[in-house]
This record gives sequence, structure tokens and C-alpha cells, in this order.
Amino acid sequence: MNCSQANNFPIQEIVENFLNLEQRKRRGSELWYCSPFRNEKTPSFKINLETNMWYDFGKTSGMLSGGKVVDLLLELKLGTISQILKILESNYESKTKSNHSLFSFPKQKNSQSAKNILEQKQFKIIRIKPLKNEALIEFIESRKVKIEIAKKYLEEIYFKNLKNEKTYFALGFRNNSKDYEWKNKYLSGVFGKKDFTAFFQSEERTEINVFEGFFDFLAHLSYQDQNLPKTDSLVLNSVSLTKRAILFLEKHNYKQVNLFLDNDKAGEEATQRFMALENILVFDRRELYKTHKDFNDFLISLS
Repeated sequence: MNCSQANNFPIQEIVENFLNLEQRKRRGSELWYCSPFRNEKTPSFKINLETNMWYDFGKTSGMLSGGKVVDLLLELKLGTISQILKILESNYESKTKSNHSLFSFPKQKNSQSAKNILEQKQFKIIRIKPLKNEALIEFIESRKVKIEIAKKYLEEIYFKNLKNEKTYFALGFRNNSKDYEWKNKYLSGVFGKKDFTAFFQSEERTEINVFEGFFDFLAHLSYQDQNLPKTDSLVLNSVSLTKRAILFLEKHNYKQVNLFLDNDKAGEEATQRFMALENILVFDRRELYKTHKDFNDFLISLS
């Protein structure tokens, strides 16, 4: 499958059956939805059935205002072009099947971005096992994270779509609510409550490293060739938890914070919120990987 073929997929199918957006109004060939890029009550996201394109009228600086199918999935940060093409290809169902949608993607909550929480009633965890799955190990190796390190922090999770009886698997990473953040080659989300993950290495609480995602945390350990972090560590699991993380740092009276967030708009905004902390020395460590999206991408570039 190539981009041209992917862009010919009916965008309405992807918007309604993958992103699970509810159509709010229709004007001829134009369908309007609340944007998948933010929470809103007044729809500002439109697709055109004739051109098979999307348009976002509430975009912020640095965001695309419209495009084709592949542009939309890239803007939602579901992966690289090759990864997105594999998602589309692996989930495509033949048009010859009557009364079936063209896609069998796991549906998402309307209020969340396409890479966030799966509908809990639709999916059920079947089992959780120590990390041995060859496909997941291959995925980890492609991110240049050392397997012996990954096995200390990750598990493999198998879950079933109760609607179509299909089974999926992913890497599982425990958060502080004892629920699981999960990620596979194509998608990511959470089972249970969204929360950060904290690792304590000493009782002094003087210094802590803060990472945006668990692959950045594992990449940093691999880069330092450490099975265990030398200092306390906090994995946000989402920059939406920045405020909660700041309260955590203040509660434990940390003296120094080292930030390893992403080099994008969300990472910059979160960094500035941390930098505003009083009575805590905050260091933005992104200078080390300033030409890369995140610390994991930096590690990959070294190989």
C-alpha cells in the first residue's frame, strides 16, 4: 500500500469508525464534527465527501489546517508514514463484506485524541505476562532500547475486542494508579486511570529526572547503560498530567528537576510550566537532543 491508495480510502469511514467522531451537521457534501485535536462543543472540523479531504478551522500555530487521509493520521501523531500505511492495510476489510465498515480499528472516546484511551467497555484484558513476545521485542529493539532493561519495566498485555472477538497485544507499563499504559507498533492508550509513573531510588528526594513517555525513560537508561536509574524518575505518560506532576514534585520537596520532554509545542509548553517552579532548580535537558523529536529518537540516531 502507498500514500495514493491510502488517500483514496473514504475519509468519512476513518473519521466516524476510527476516530469515532459523531456527525453534528451536514451541508450538501460537507460533514461537520467536533475536532479530534481538542475538546469543543461547537464543531470546527469538516470533511468534504467530493474531495475526500478534511479541514480544521480551529487550528493553532504549527498545525495543519487540512489535507488528505494520510495527512490527518500524521497530524494525530499515530506514527510515521510507513507505520500509518501498515495500520490502514492491516485493518482494511474487503468492500465485498456486506453491512461491514471498511475498517476494524479499535474505537476511541470522542473527548480524547486518537492515540489515547480505548473504550473500556469494548476491550477486556485477557492476560498479562512477562515480556517474551518476539514481535514486541522486535519493536523494542527497533527503538534501540536494551531488552534486559525493557524486561525490568515492561510486560506484555493481551486484550480482546468484545464486539468483534479479535485479540490484540501490546507493551504494558504500570502507572502510579496500578493501571497500565500500553503501546504497540501502531497505537497507544491506557487501561484504567491515566496517571504518571514514579520511581524512588533514595529517601533524600533531592533530584529527579522527568520524562514524557516510557520509551524516553527506557532510552535514557539504555543510553546511560543502567538497569536502574541513579536518581528518582518520573514518567508523565502524558503532558496533560503536568499540573499533577508539579504538585507531586512540590509535595516531596525536590531540590532539582531534570526535564527530558519532547521537542514540540506540547513539550515546550509543559517545559515552561515546570520552569516556573519556585524554590526548585529546573534544568531543560533538551539541548542534548535539540535536533530530534525526543530522547528516544536521539538514541536511535546514535546507532
